[in-house]
Amino acid sequence: GSWCRMTADADYAYVDGSGYSYFRLLLNGMELTSANGAVNRDGTGGGGGAWNTLIATNGPHAPEWIAISNYLGAAIKAYVDDLVVTAIAPDFSAPAQATVTIVATDPVASESYYDTGTFTVTRAGGDTNLPVIVRYTASGSAVGGVDYDSLSGALFLPARGLSGDITIVPMSSPGREDVKTVTVTLVSNAYCVAGSPSSDTVSIYSDENEANRRHREASSRSTGIIVSEIMYHPGPREDGRNLEFVEFYNTEWVDIDISGYRMSGAADYTFPADAILGRRGSIVVAANPADMEAVYGIPNAYGPYSNSLGNASGTVRLRNAMDAVLLEVEYSDSWPWPIGADGAGHSLVLVKPDYGENDYRAWGQSSLFGGTPGFADAYALLVPSVLINEFLAHTDDPQYDYIELYNPSPDPVDISGCVLTDDPATNKFVVPPLTVIPAYGFLAFSTNAPYYLDYELSSAGDSVFLIGSNQKFVIDAVRFGAQKNGVPSGRYPDGSPAFHQLTTPTVAASNAPLFIGDIVINEIMFNPISGSDDDEFVELFNKGTGSVDVSYWRFVDGIDFMFSNGTAIGPGEYLVVARNVTNVVARYSALDTGNTVGDYSGALANRGERLALAMPDDPDLPYQDFVVVDEVFYSDGERWGRWADGGGSSLELIDPRSDNRLEMNWSGSNERSKDTSLWTTISGTGTLDNGKDDASERLQELQVILLGSGECLVDNISITKSGGANLVPDNGSFESGMGSWIIQGNHEDSHLETSEGYGSAKSLHLVAEAGGDNGSNRAESDINGGLNINDTNVTISAKVRWLAGHRDILFRLQGNHLEAVGTMDVPPDLGTPGARNSCFSTNAGPAISDVQHYPLLPGANSNVIVSARIHDPDGLDYVRVKYRPDPGSYFSLDMNDNGTGGDAVKGDGVFSATVPGQSANTLMAFYVETSDLHAQPAVTIFPESTPDHECLVMFGQTMPSGDFGTYRFYITSATRANWTAAPKCGNKLMPCTVI
Repeated sequence: GSWCRMTADADYAYVDGSGYSYFRLLLNGMELTSANGAVNRDGTGGGGGAWNTLIATNGPHAPEWIAISNYLGAAIKAYVDDLVVTAIAPDFSAPAQATVTIVATDPVASESYYDTGTFTVTRAGGDTNLPVIVRYTASGSAVGGVDYDSLSGALFLPARGLSGDITIVPMSSPGREDVKTVTVTLVSNAYCVAGSPSSDTVSIYSDENEANRRHREASSRSTGIIVSEIMYHPGPREDGRNLEFVEFYNTEWVDIDISGYRMSGAADYTFPADAILGRRGSIVVAANPADMEAVYGIPNAYGPYSNSLGNASGTVRLRNAMDAVLLEVEYSDSWPWPIGADGAGHSLVLVKPDYGENDYRAWGQSSLFGGTPGFADAYALLVPSVLINEFLAHTDDPQYDYIELYNPSPDPVDISGCVLTDDPATNKFVVPPLTVIPAYGFLAFSTNAPYYLDYELSSAGDSVFLIGSNQKFVIDAVRFGAQKNGVPSGRYPDGSPAFHQLTTPTVAASNAPLFIGDIVINEIMFNPISGSDDDEFVELFNKGTGSVDVSYWRFVDGIDFMFSNGTAIGPGEYLVVARNVTNVVARYSALDTGNTVGDYSGALANRGERLALAMPDDPDLPYQDFVVVDEVFYSDGERWGRWADGGGSSLELIDPRSDNRLEMNWSGSNERSKDTSLWTTISGTGTLDNGKDDASERLQELQVILLGSGECLVDNISITKSGGANLVPDNGSFESGMGSWIIQGNHEDSHLETSEGYGSAKSLHLVAEAGGDNGSNRAESDINGGLNINDTNVTISAKVRWLAGHRDILFRLQGNHLEAVGTMDVPPDLGTPGARNSCFSTNAGPAISDVQHYPLLPGANSNVIVSARIHDPDGLDYVRVKYRPDPGSYFSLDMNDNGTGGDAVKGDGVFSATVPGQSANTLMAFYVETSDLHAQPAVTIFPESTPDHECLVMFGQTMPSGDFGTYRFYITSATRANWTAAPKCGNKLMPCTVI
């Protein structure tokens, strides 16, 4: 019943430069070798070779004999209970070394959720029947024993053990911390040689680190509360527990009393009296609070709520005690919303609240199955290590179904044990062992050899889930509708965010370019200036050379309409789909019942939505299996067209060959040339009383103010008293120029129009960035005098012609003794339905999006990576970043997409360049310029208004201490000079970068 300790000690010498001795201990012929101790380099041993291996001497497996073998090349001594037993001479040769590699298979650990990170060490070569001891070191910004449980520095792989894990267990620490890293590096020794990759990194997140702070910030101006997580379709459970929940989070640093607040929409719950949402804290509203406590250990969940969250789609609102809507989320189980949240086990997590809570771009799937109720989700901003890159779901012989995976990283990725399935509850296909996707490589699984996929995709629509080998999370997922026979769908370029039809299948190779069909969505009037949905329309254009039969085609998202049998669009022709055909045909001379159809059901969303056109896969089955042929996710942002959101313009596609999913390929229609005879008379007559005061000098200034953002022409302004002479200089005309007119504030871009006036050649072109006022945001001119307090029968009048935007305009005397206000007439035929778009171009030029710089706050003399996503149907000639210290001249650097020079992922359509660092407090301005390979090349830049507007970054800035958010506004020296010279209270928009 006793224990003994066996100690092996080297008399002198050591095996290799690692400083470790190596022994083999046999017990009844079974290898018992454990971790070995260090041997001093001078060969003295110093007792450092102790195994400290405990061996039981009782029980049925008590040892009968012990054999010790030695391959040190020098004698060793064996001790039992500190007594020398024998000296052992070298008696066998060292085994062949294995090659070991390491990959962070779970690269993020979360302090707030006590979620571990994992390195997986894999060995190859050598004698797999022998054990291997893998030595490693740990480095990085995280400290062992402080930020995570200390590591031993050694990993024991038993005989026939091909891999093992090193686990990073975070340790909780108070206060706000940035992301910390643990890098584990393998060290070669007599057992094994470190291969490639020999090191990898796990990141440790706390509840208040930089990544989590982004998705723990406000999403609305209405409240500091956010809808931070939604579990609308939990994964199946054998115990039948209902784990639906909604999590709310308080982004403020003060408590919020939510007594009487109400969650409404798909589910309804009213918070009780004295309900408090604590500072930087969360609450969970559950369908079944008891089930939440049983599974998640959350004892204080609110609920139950009435009704349930819809599995296909639904709405979650937060209302205050006055029943005003503070937040609204309209989620969906269809792309582009995260598919992993639809019954696969994940929840929806608000990861980018700056988009607004009702924007799909703001949401991601939770890090792990089950979500993270009550905790920050540390994984939400991570990029998948492997992507579903292409699939073919509708085939006839000799084609076959396939799913292609892509590794966008510079290192191989082992996907052994991962699962491909169309049902997350069923592991339909498990990836075989030792399956590795090489760096920047592809791997396809198909219903044909060599990588056999033992289930087929549905041509009528299906889902593909790639689930991690640990069965804890969905790596990537895609959901698709009916597919066209023989036409693949995929990401272009490889790894891009969205799927699209591709020109040809490319199994296990770089994807072919986008397939853009002949029929395109070409124009959208989604928010008419009239405010009437009956003025909405969608225009289709046939850019091809042959007629296209669109019988039974239909809009499957955005609006609801099916084209009748026999409908066709000829080459170069247009077909307009109207909400009210009678109304639209009456407004536009180019339209008739031959090129206009309708009425469609529903209405186009004023804030933007997905608009999708589809065709039946089989013409003989016209009411099923609709294949999307074109889709647009339009928005009301200014990059989609400044005046398209209720400002009178329609959205027009610039080049029908371009990818119409990108906002830079659209513009607002130009309405300036519409009905140049449509001038509106604005007039007001009254007594000069009820003004600000009785000083007659106030009456001698005329002010002209647009009451919202817009543009118009102004001419023939007059101020008369009892029908007398016009008191406005130059008789209210602009034929002699601007004269005494002063333009200020948000009307500063107004100017003299030299091509048009009311019955003349010139006028005042009034431009307002926003509604003006009677302070420093208006156009004004002194008059010729002659007005006095209480004068009667005084008239202000003018001619105005609307060009864009807001229709209301105000003419007033300073002090408000008299005003004339009116609404300008607009042409009835806004937009260009049934005709060539006003912004049409044979080559729109490359589309630039997602321009970023990293790091956001570079240190002094630290380099900065500038990146941008760029696409053009003709290919790219060059991409450059132009940068300069402010003030200073531009330097130029080529941007590349080859995985070098700061480019993160090779061939993904994101171009990058590393800009040299600058000294502390230096402001750097930059913009991106690119040109295409069209026969008549086009150059585009971002920001579009460069050099007036540039991207800015400041060097040597640091994060201040404390808990409150920090916001930085950078402006150039030129902008600072303009701002300094601007009038007080002027609201002129100044270009800046906000961080």
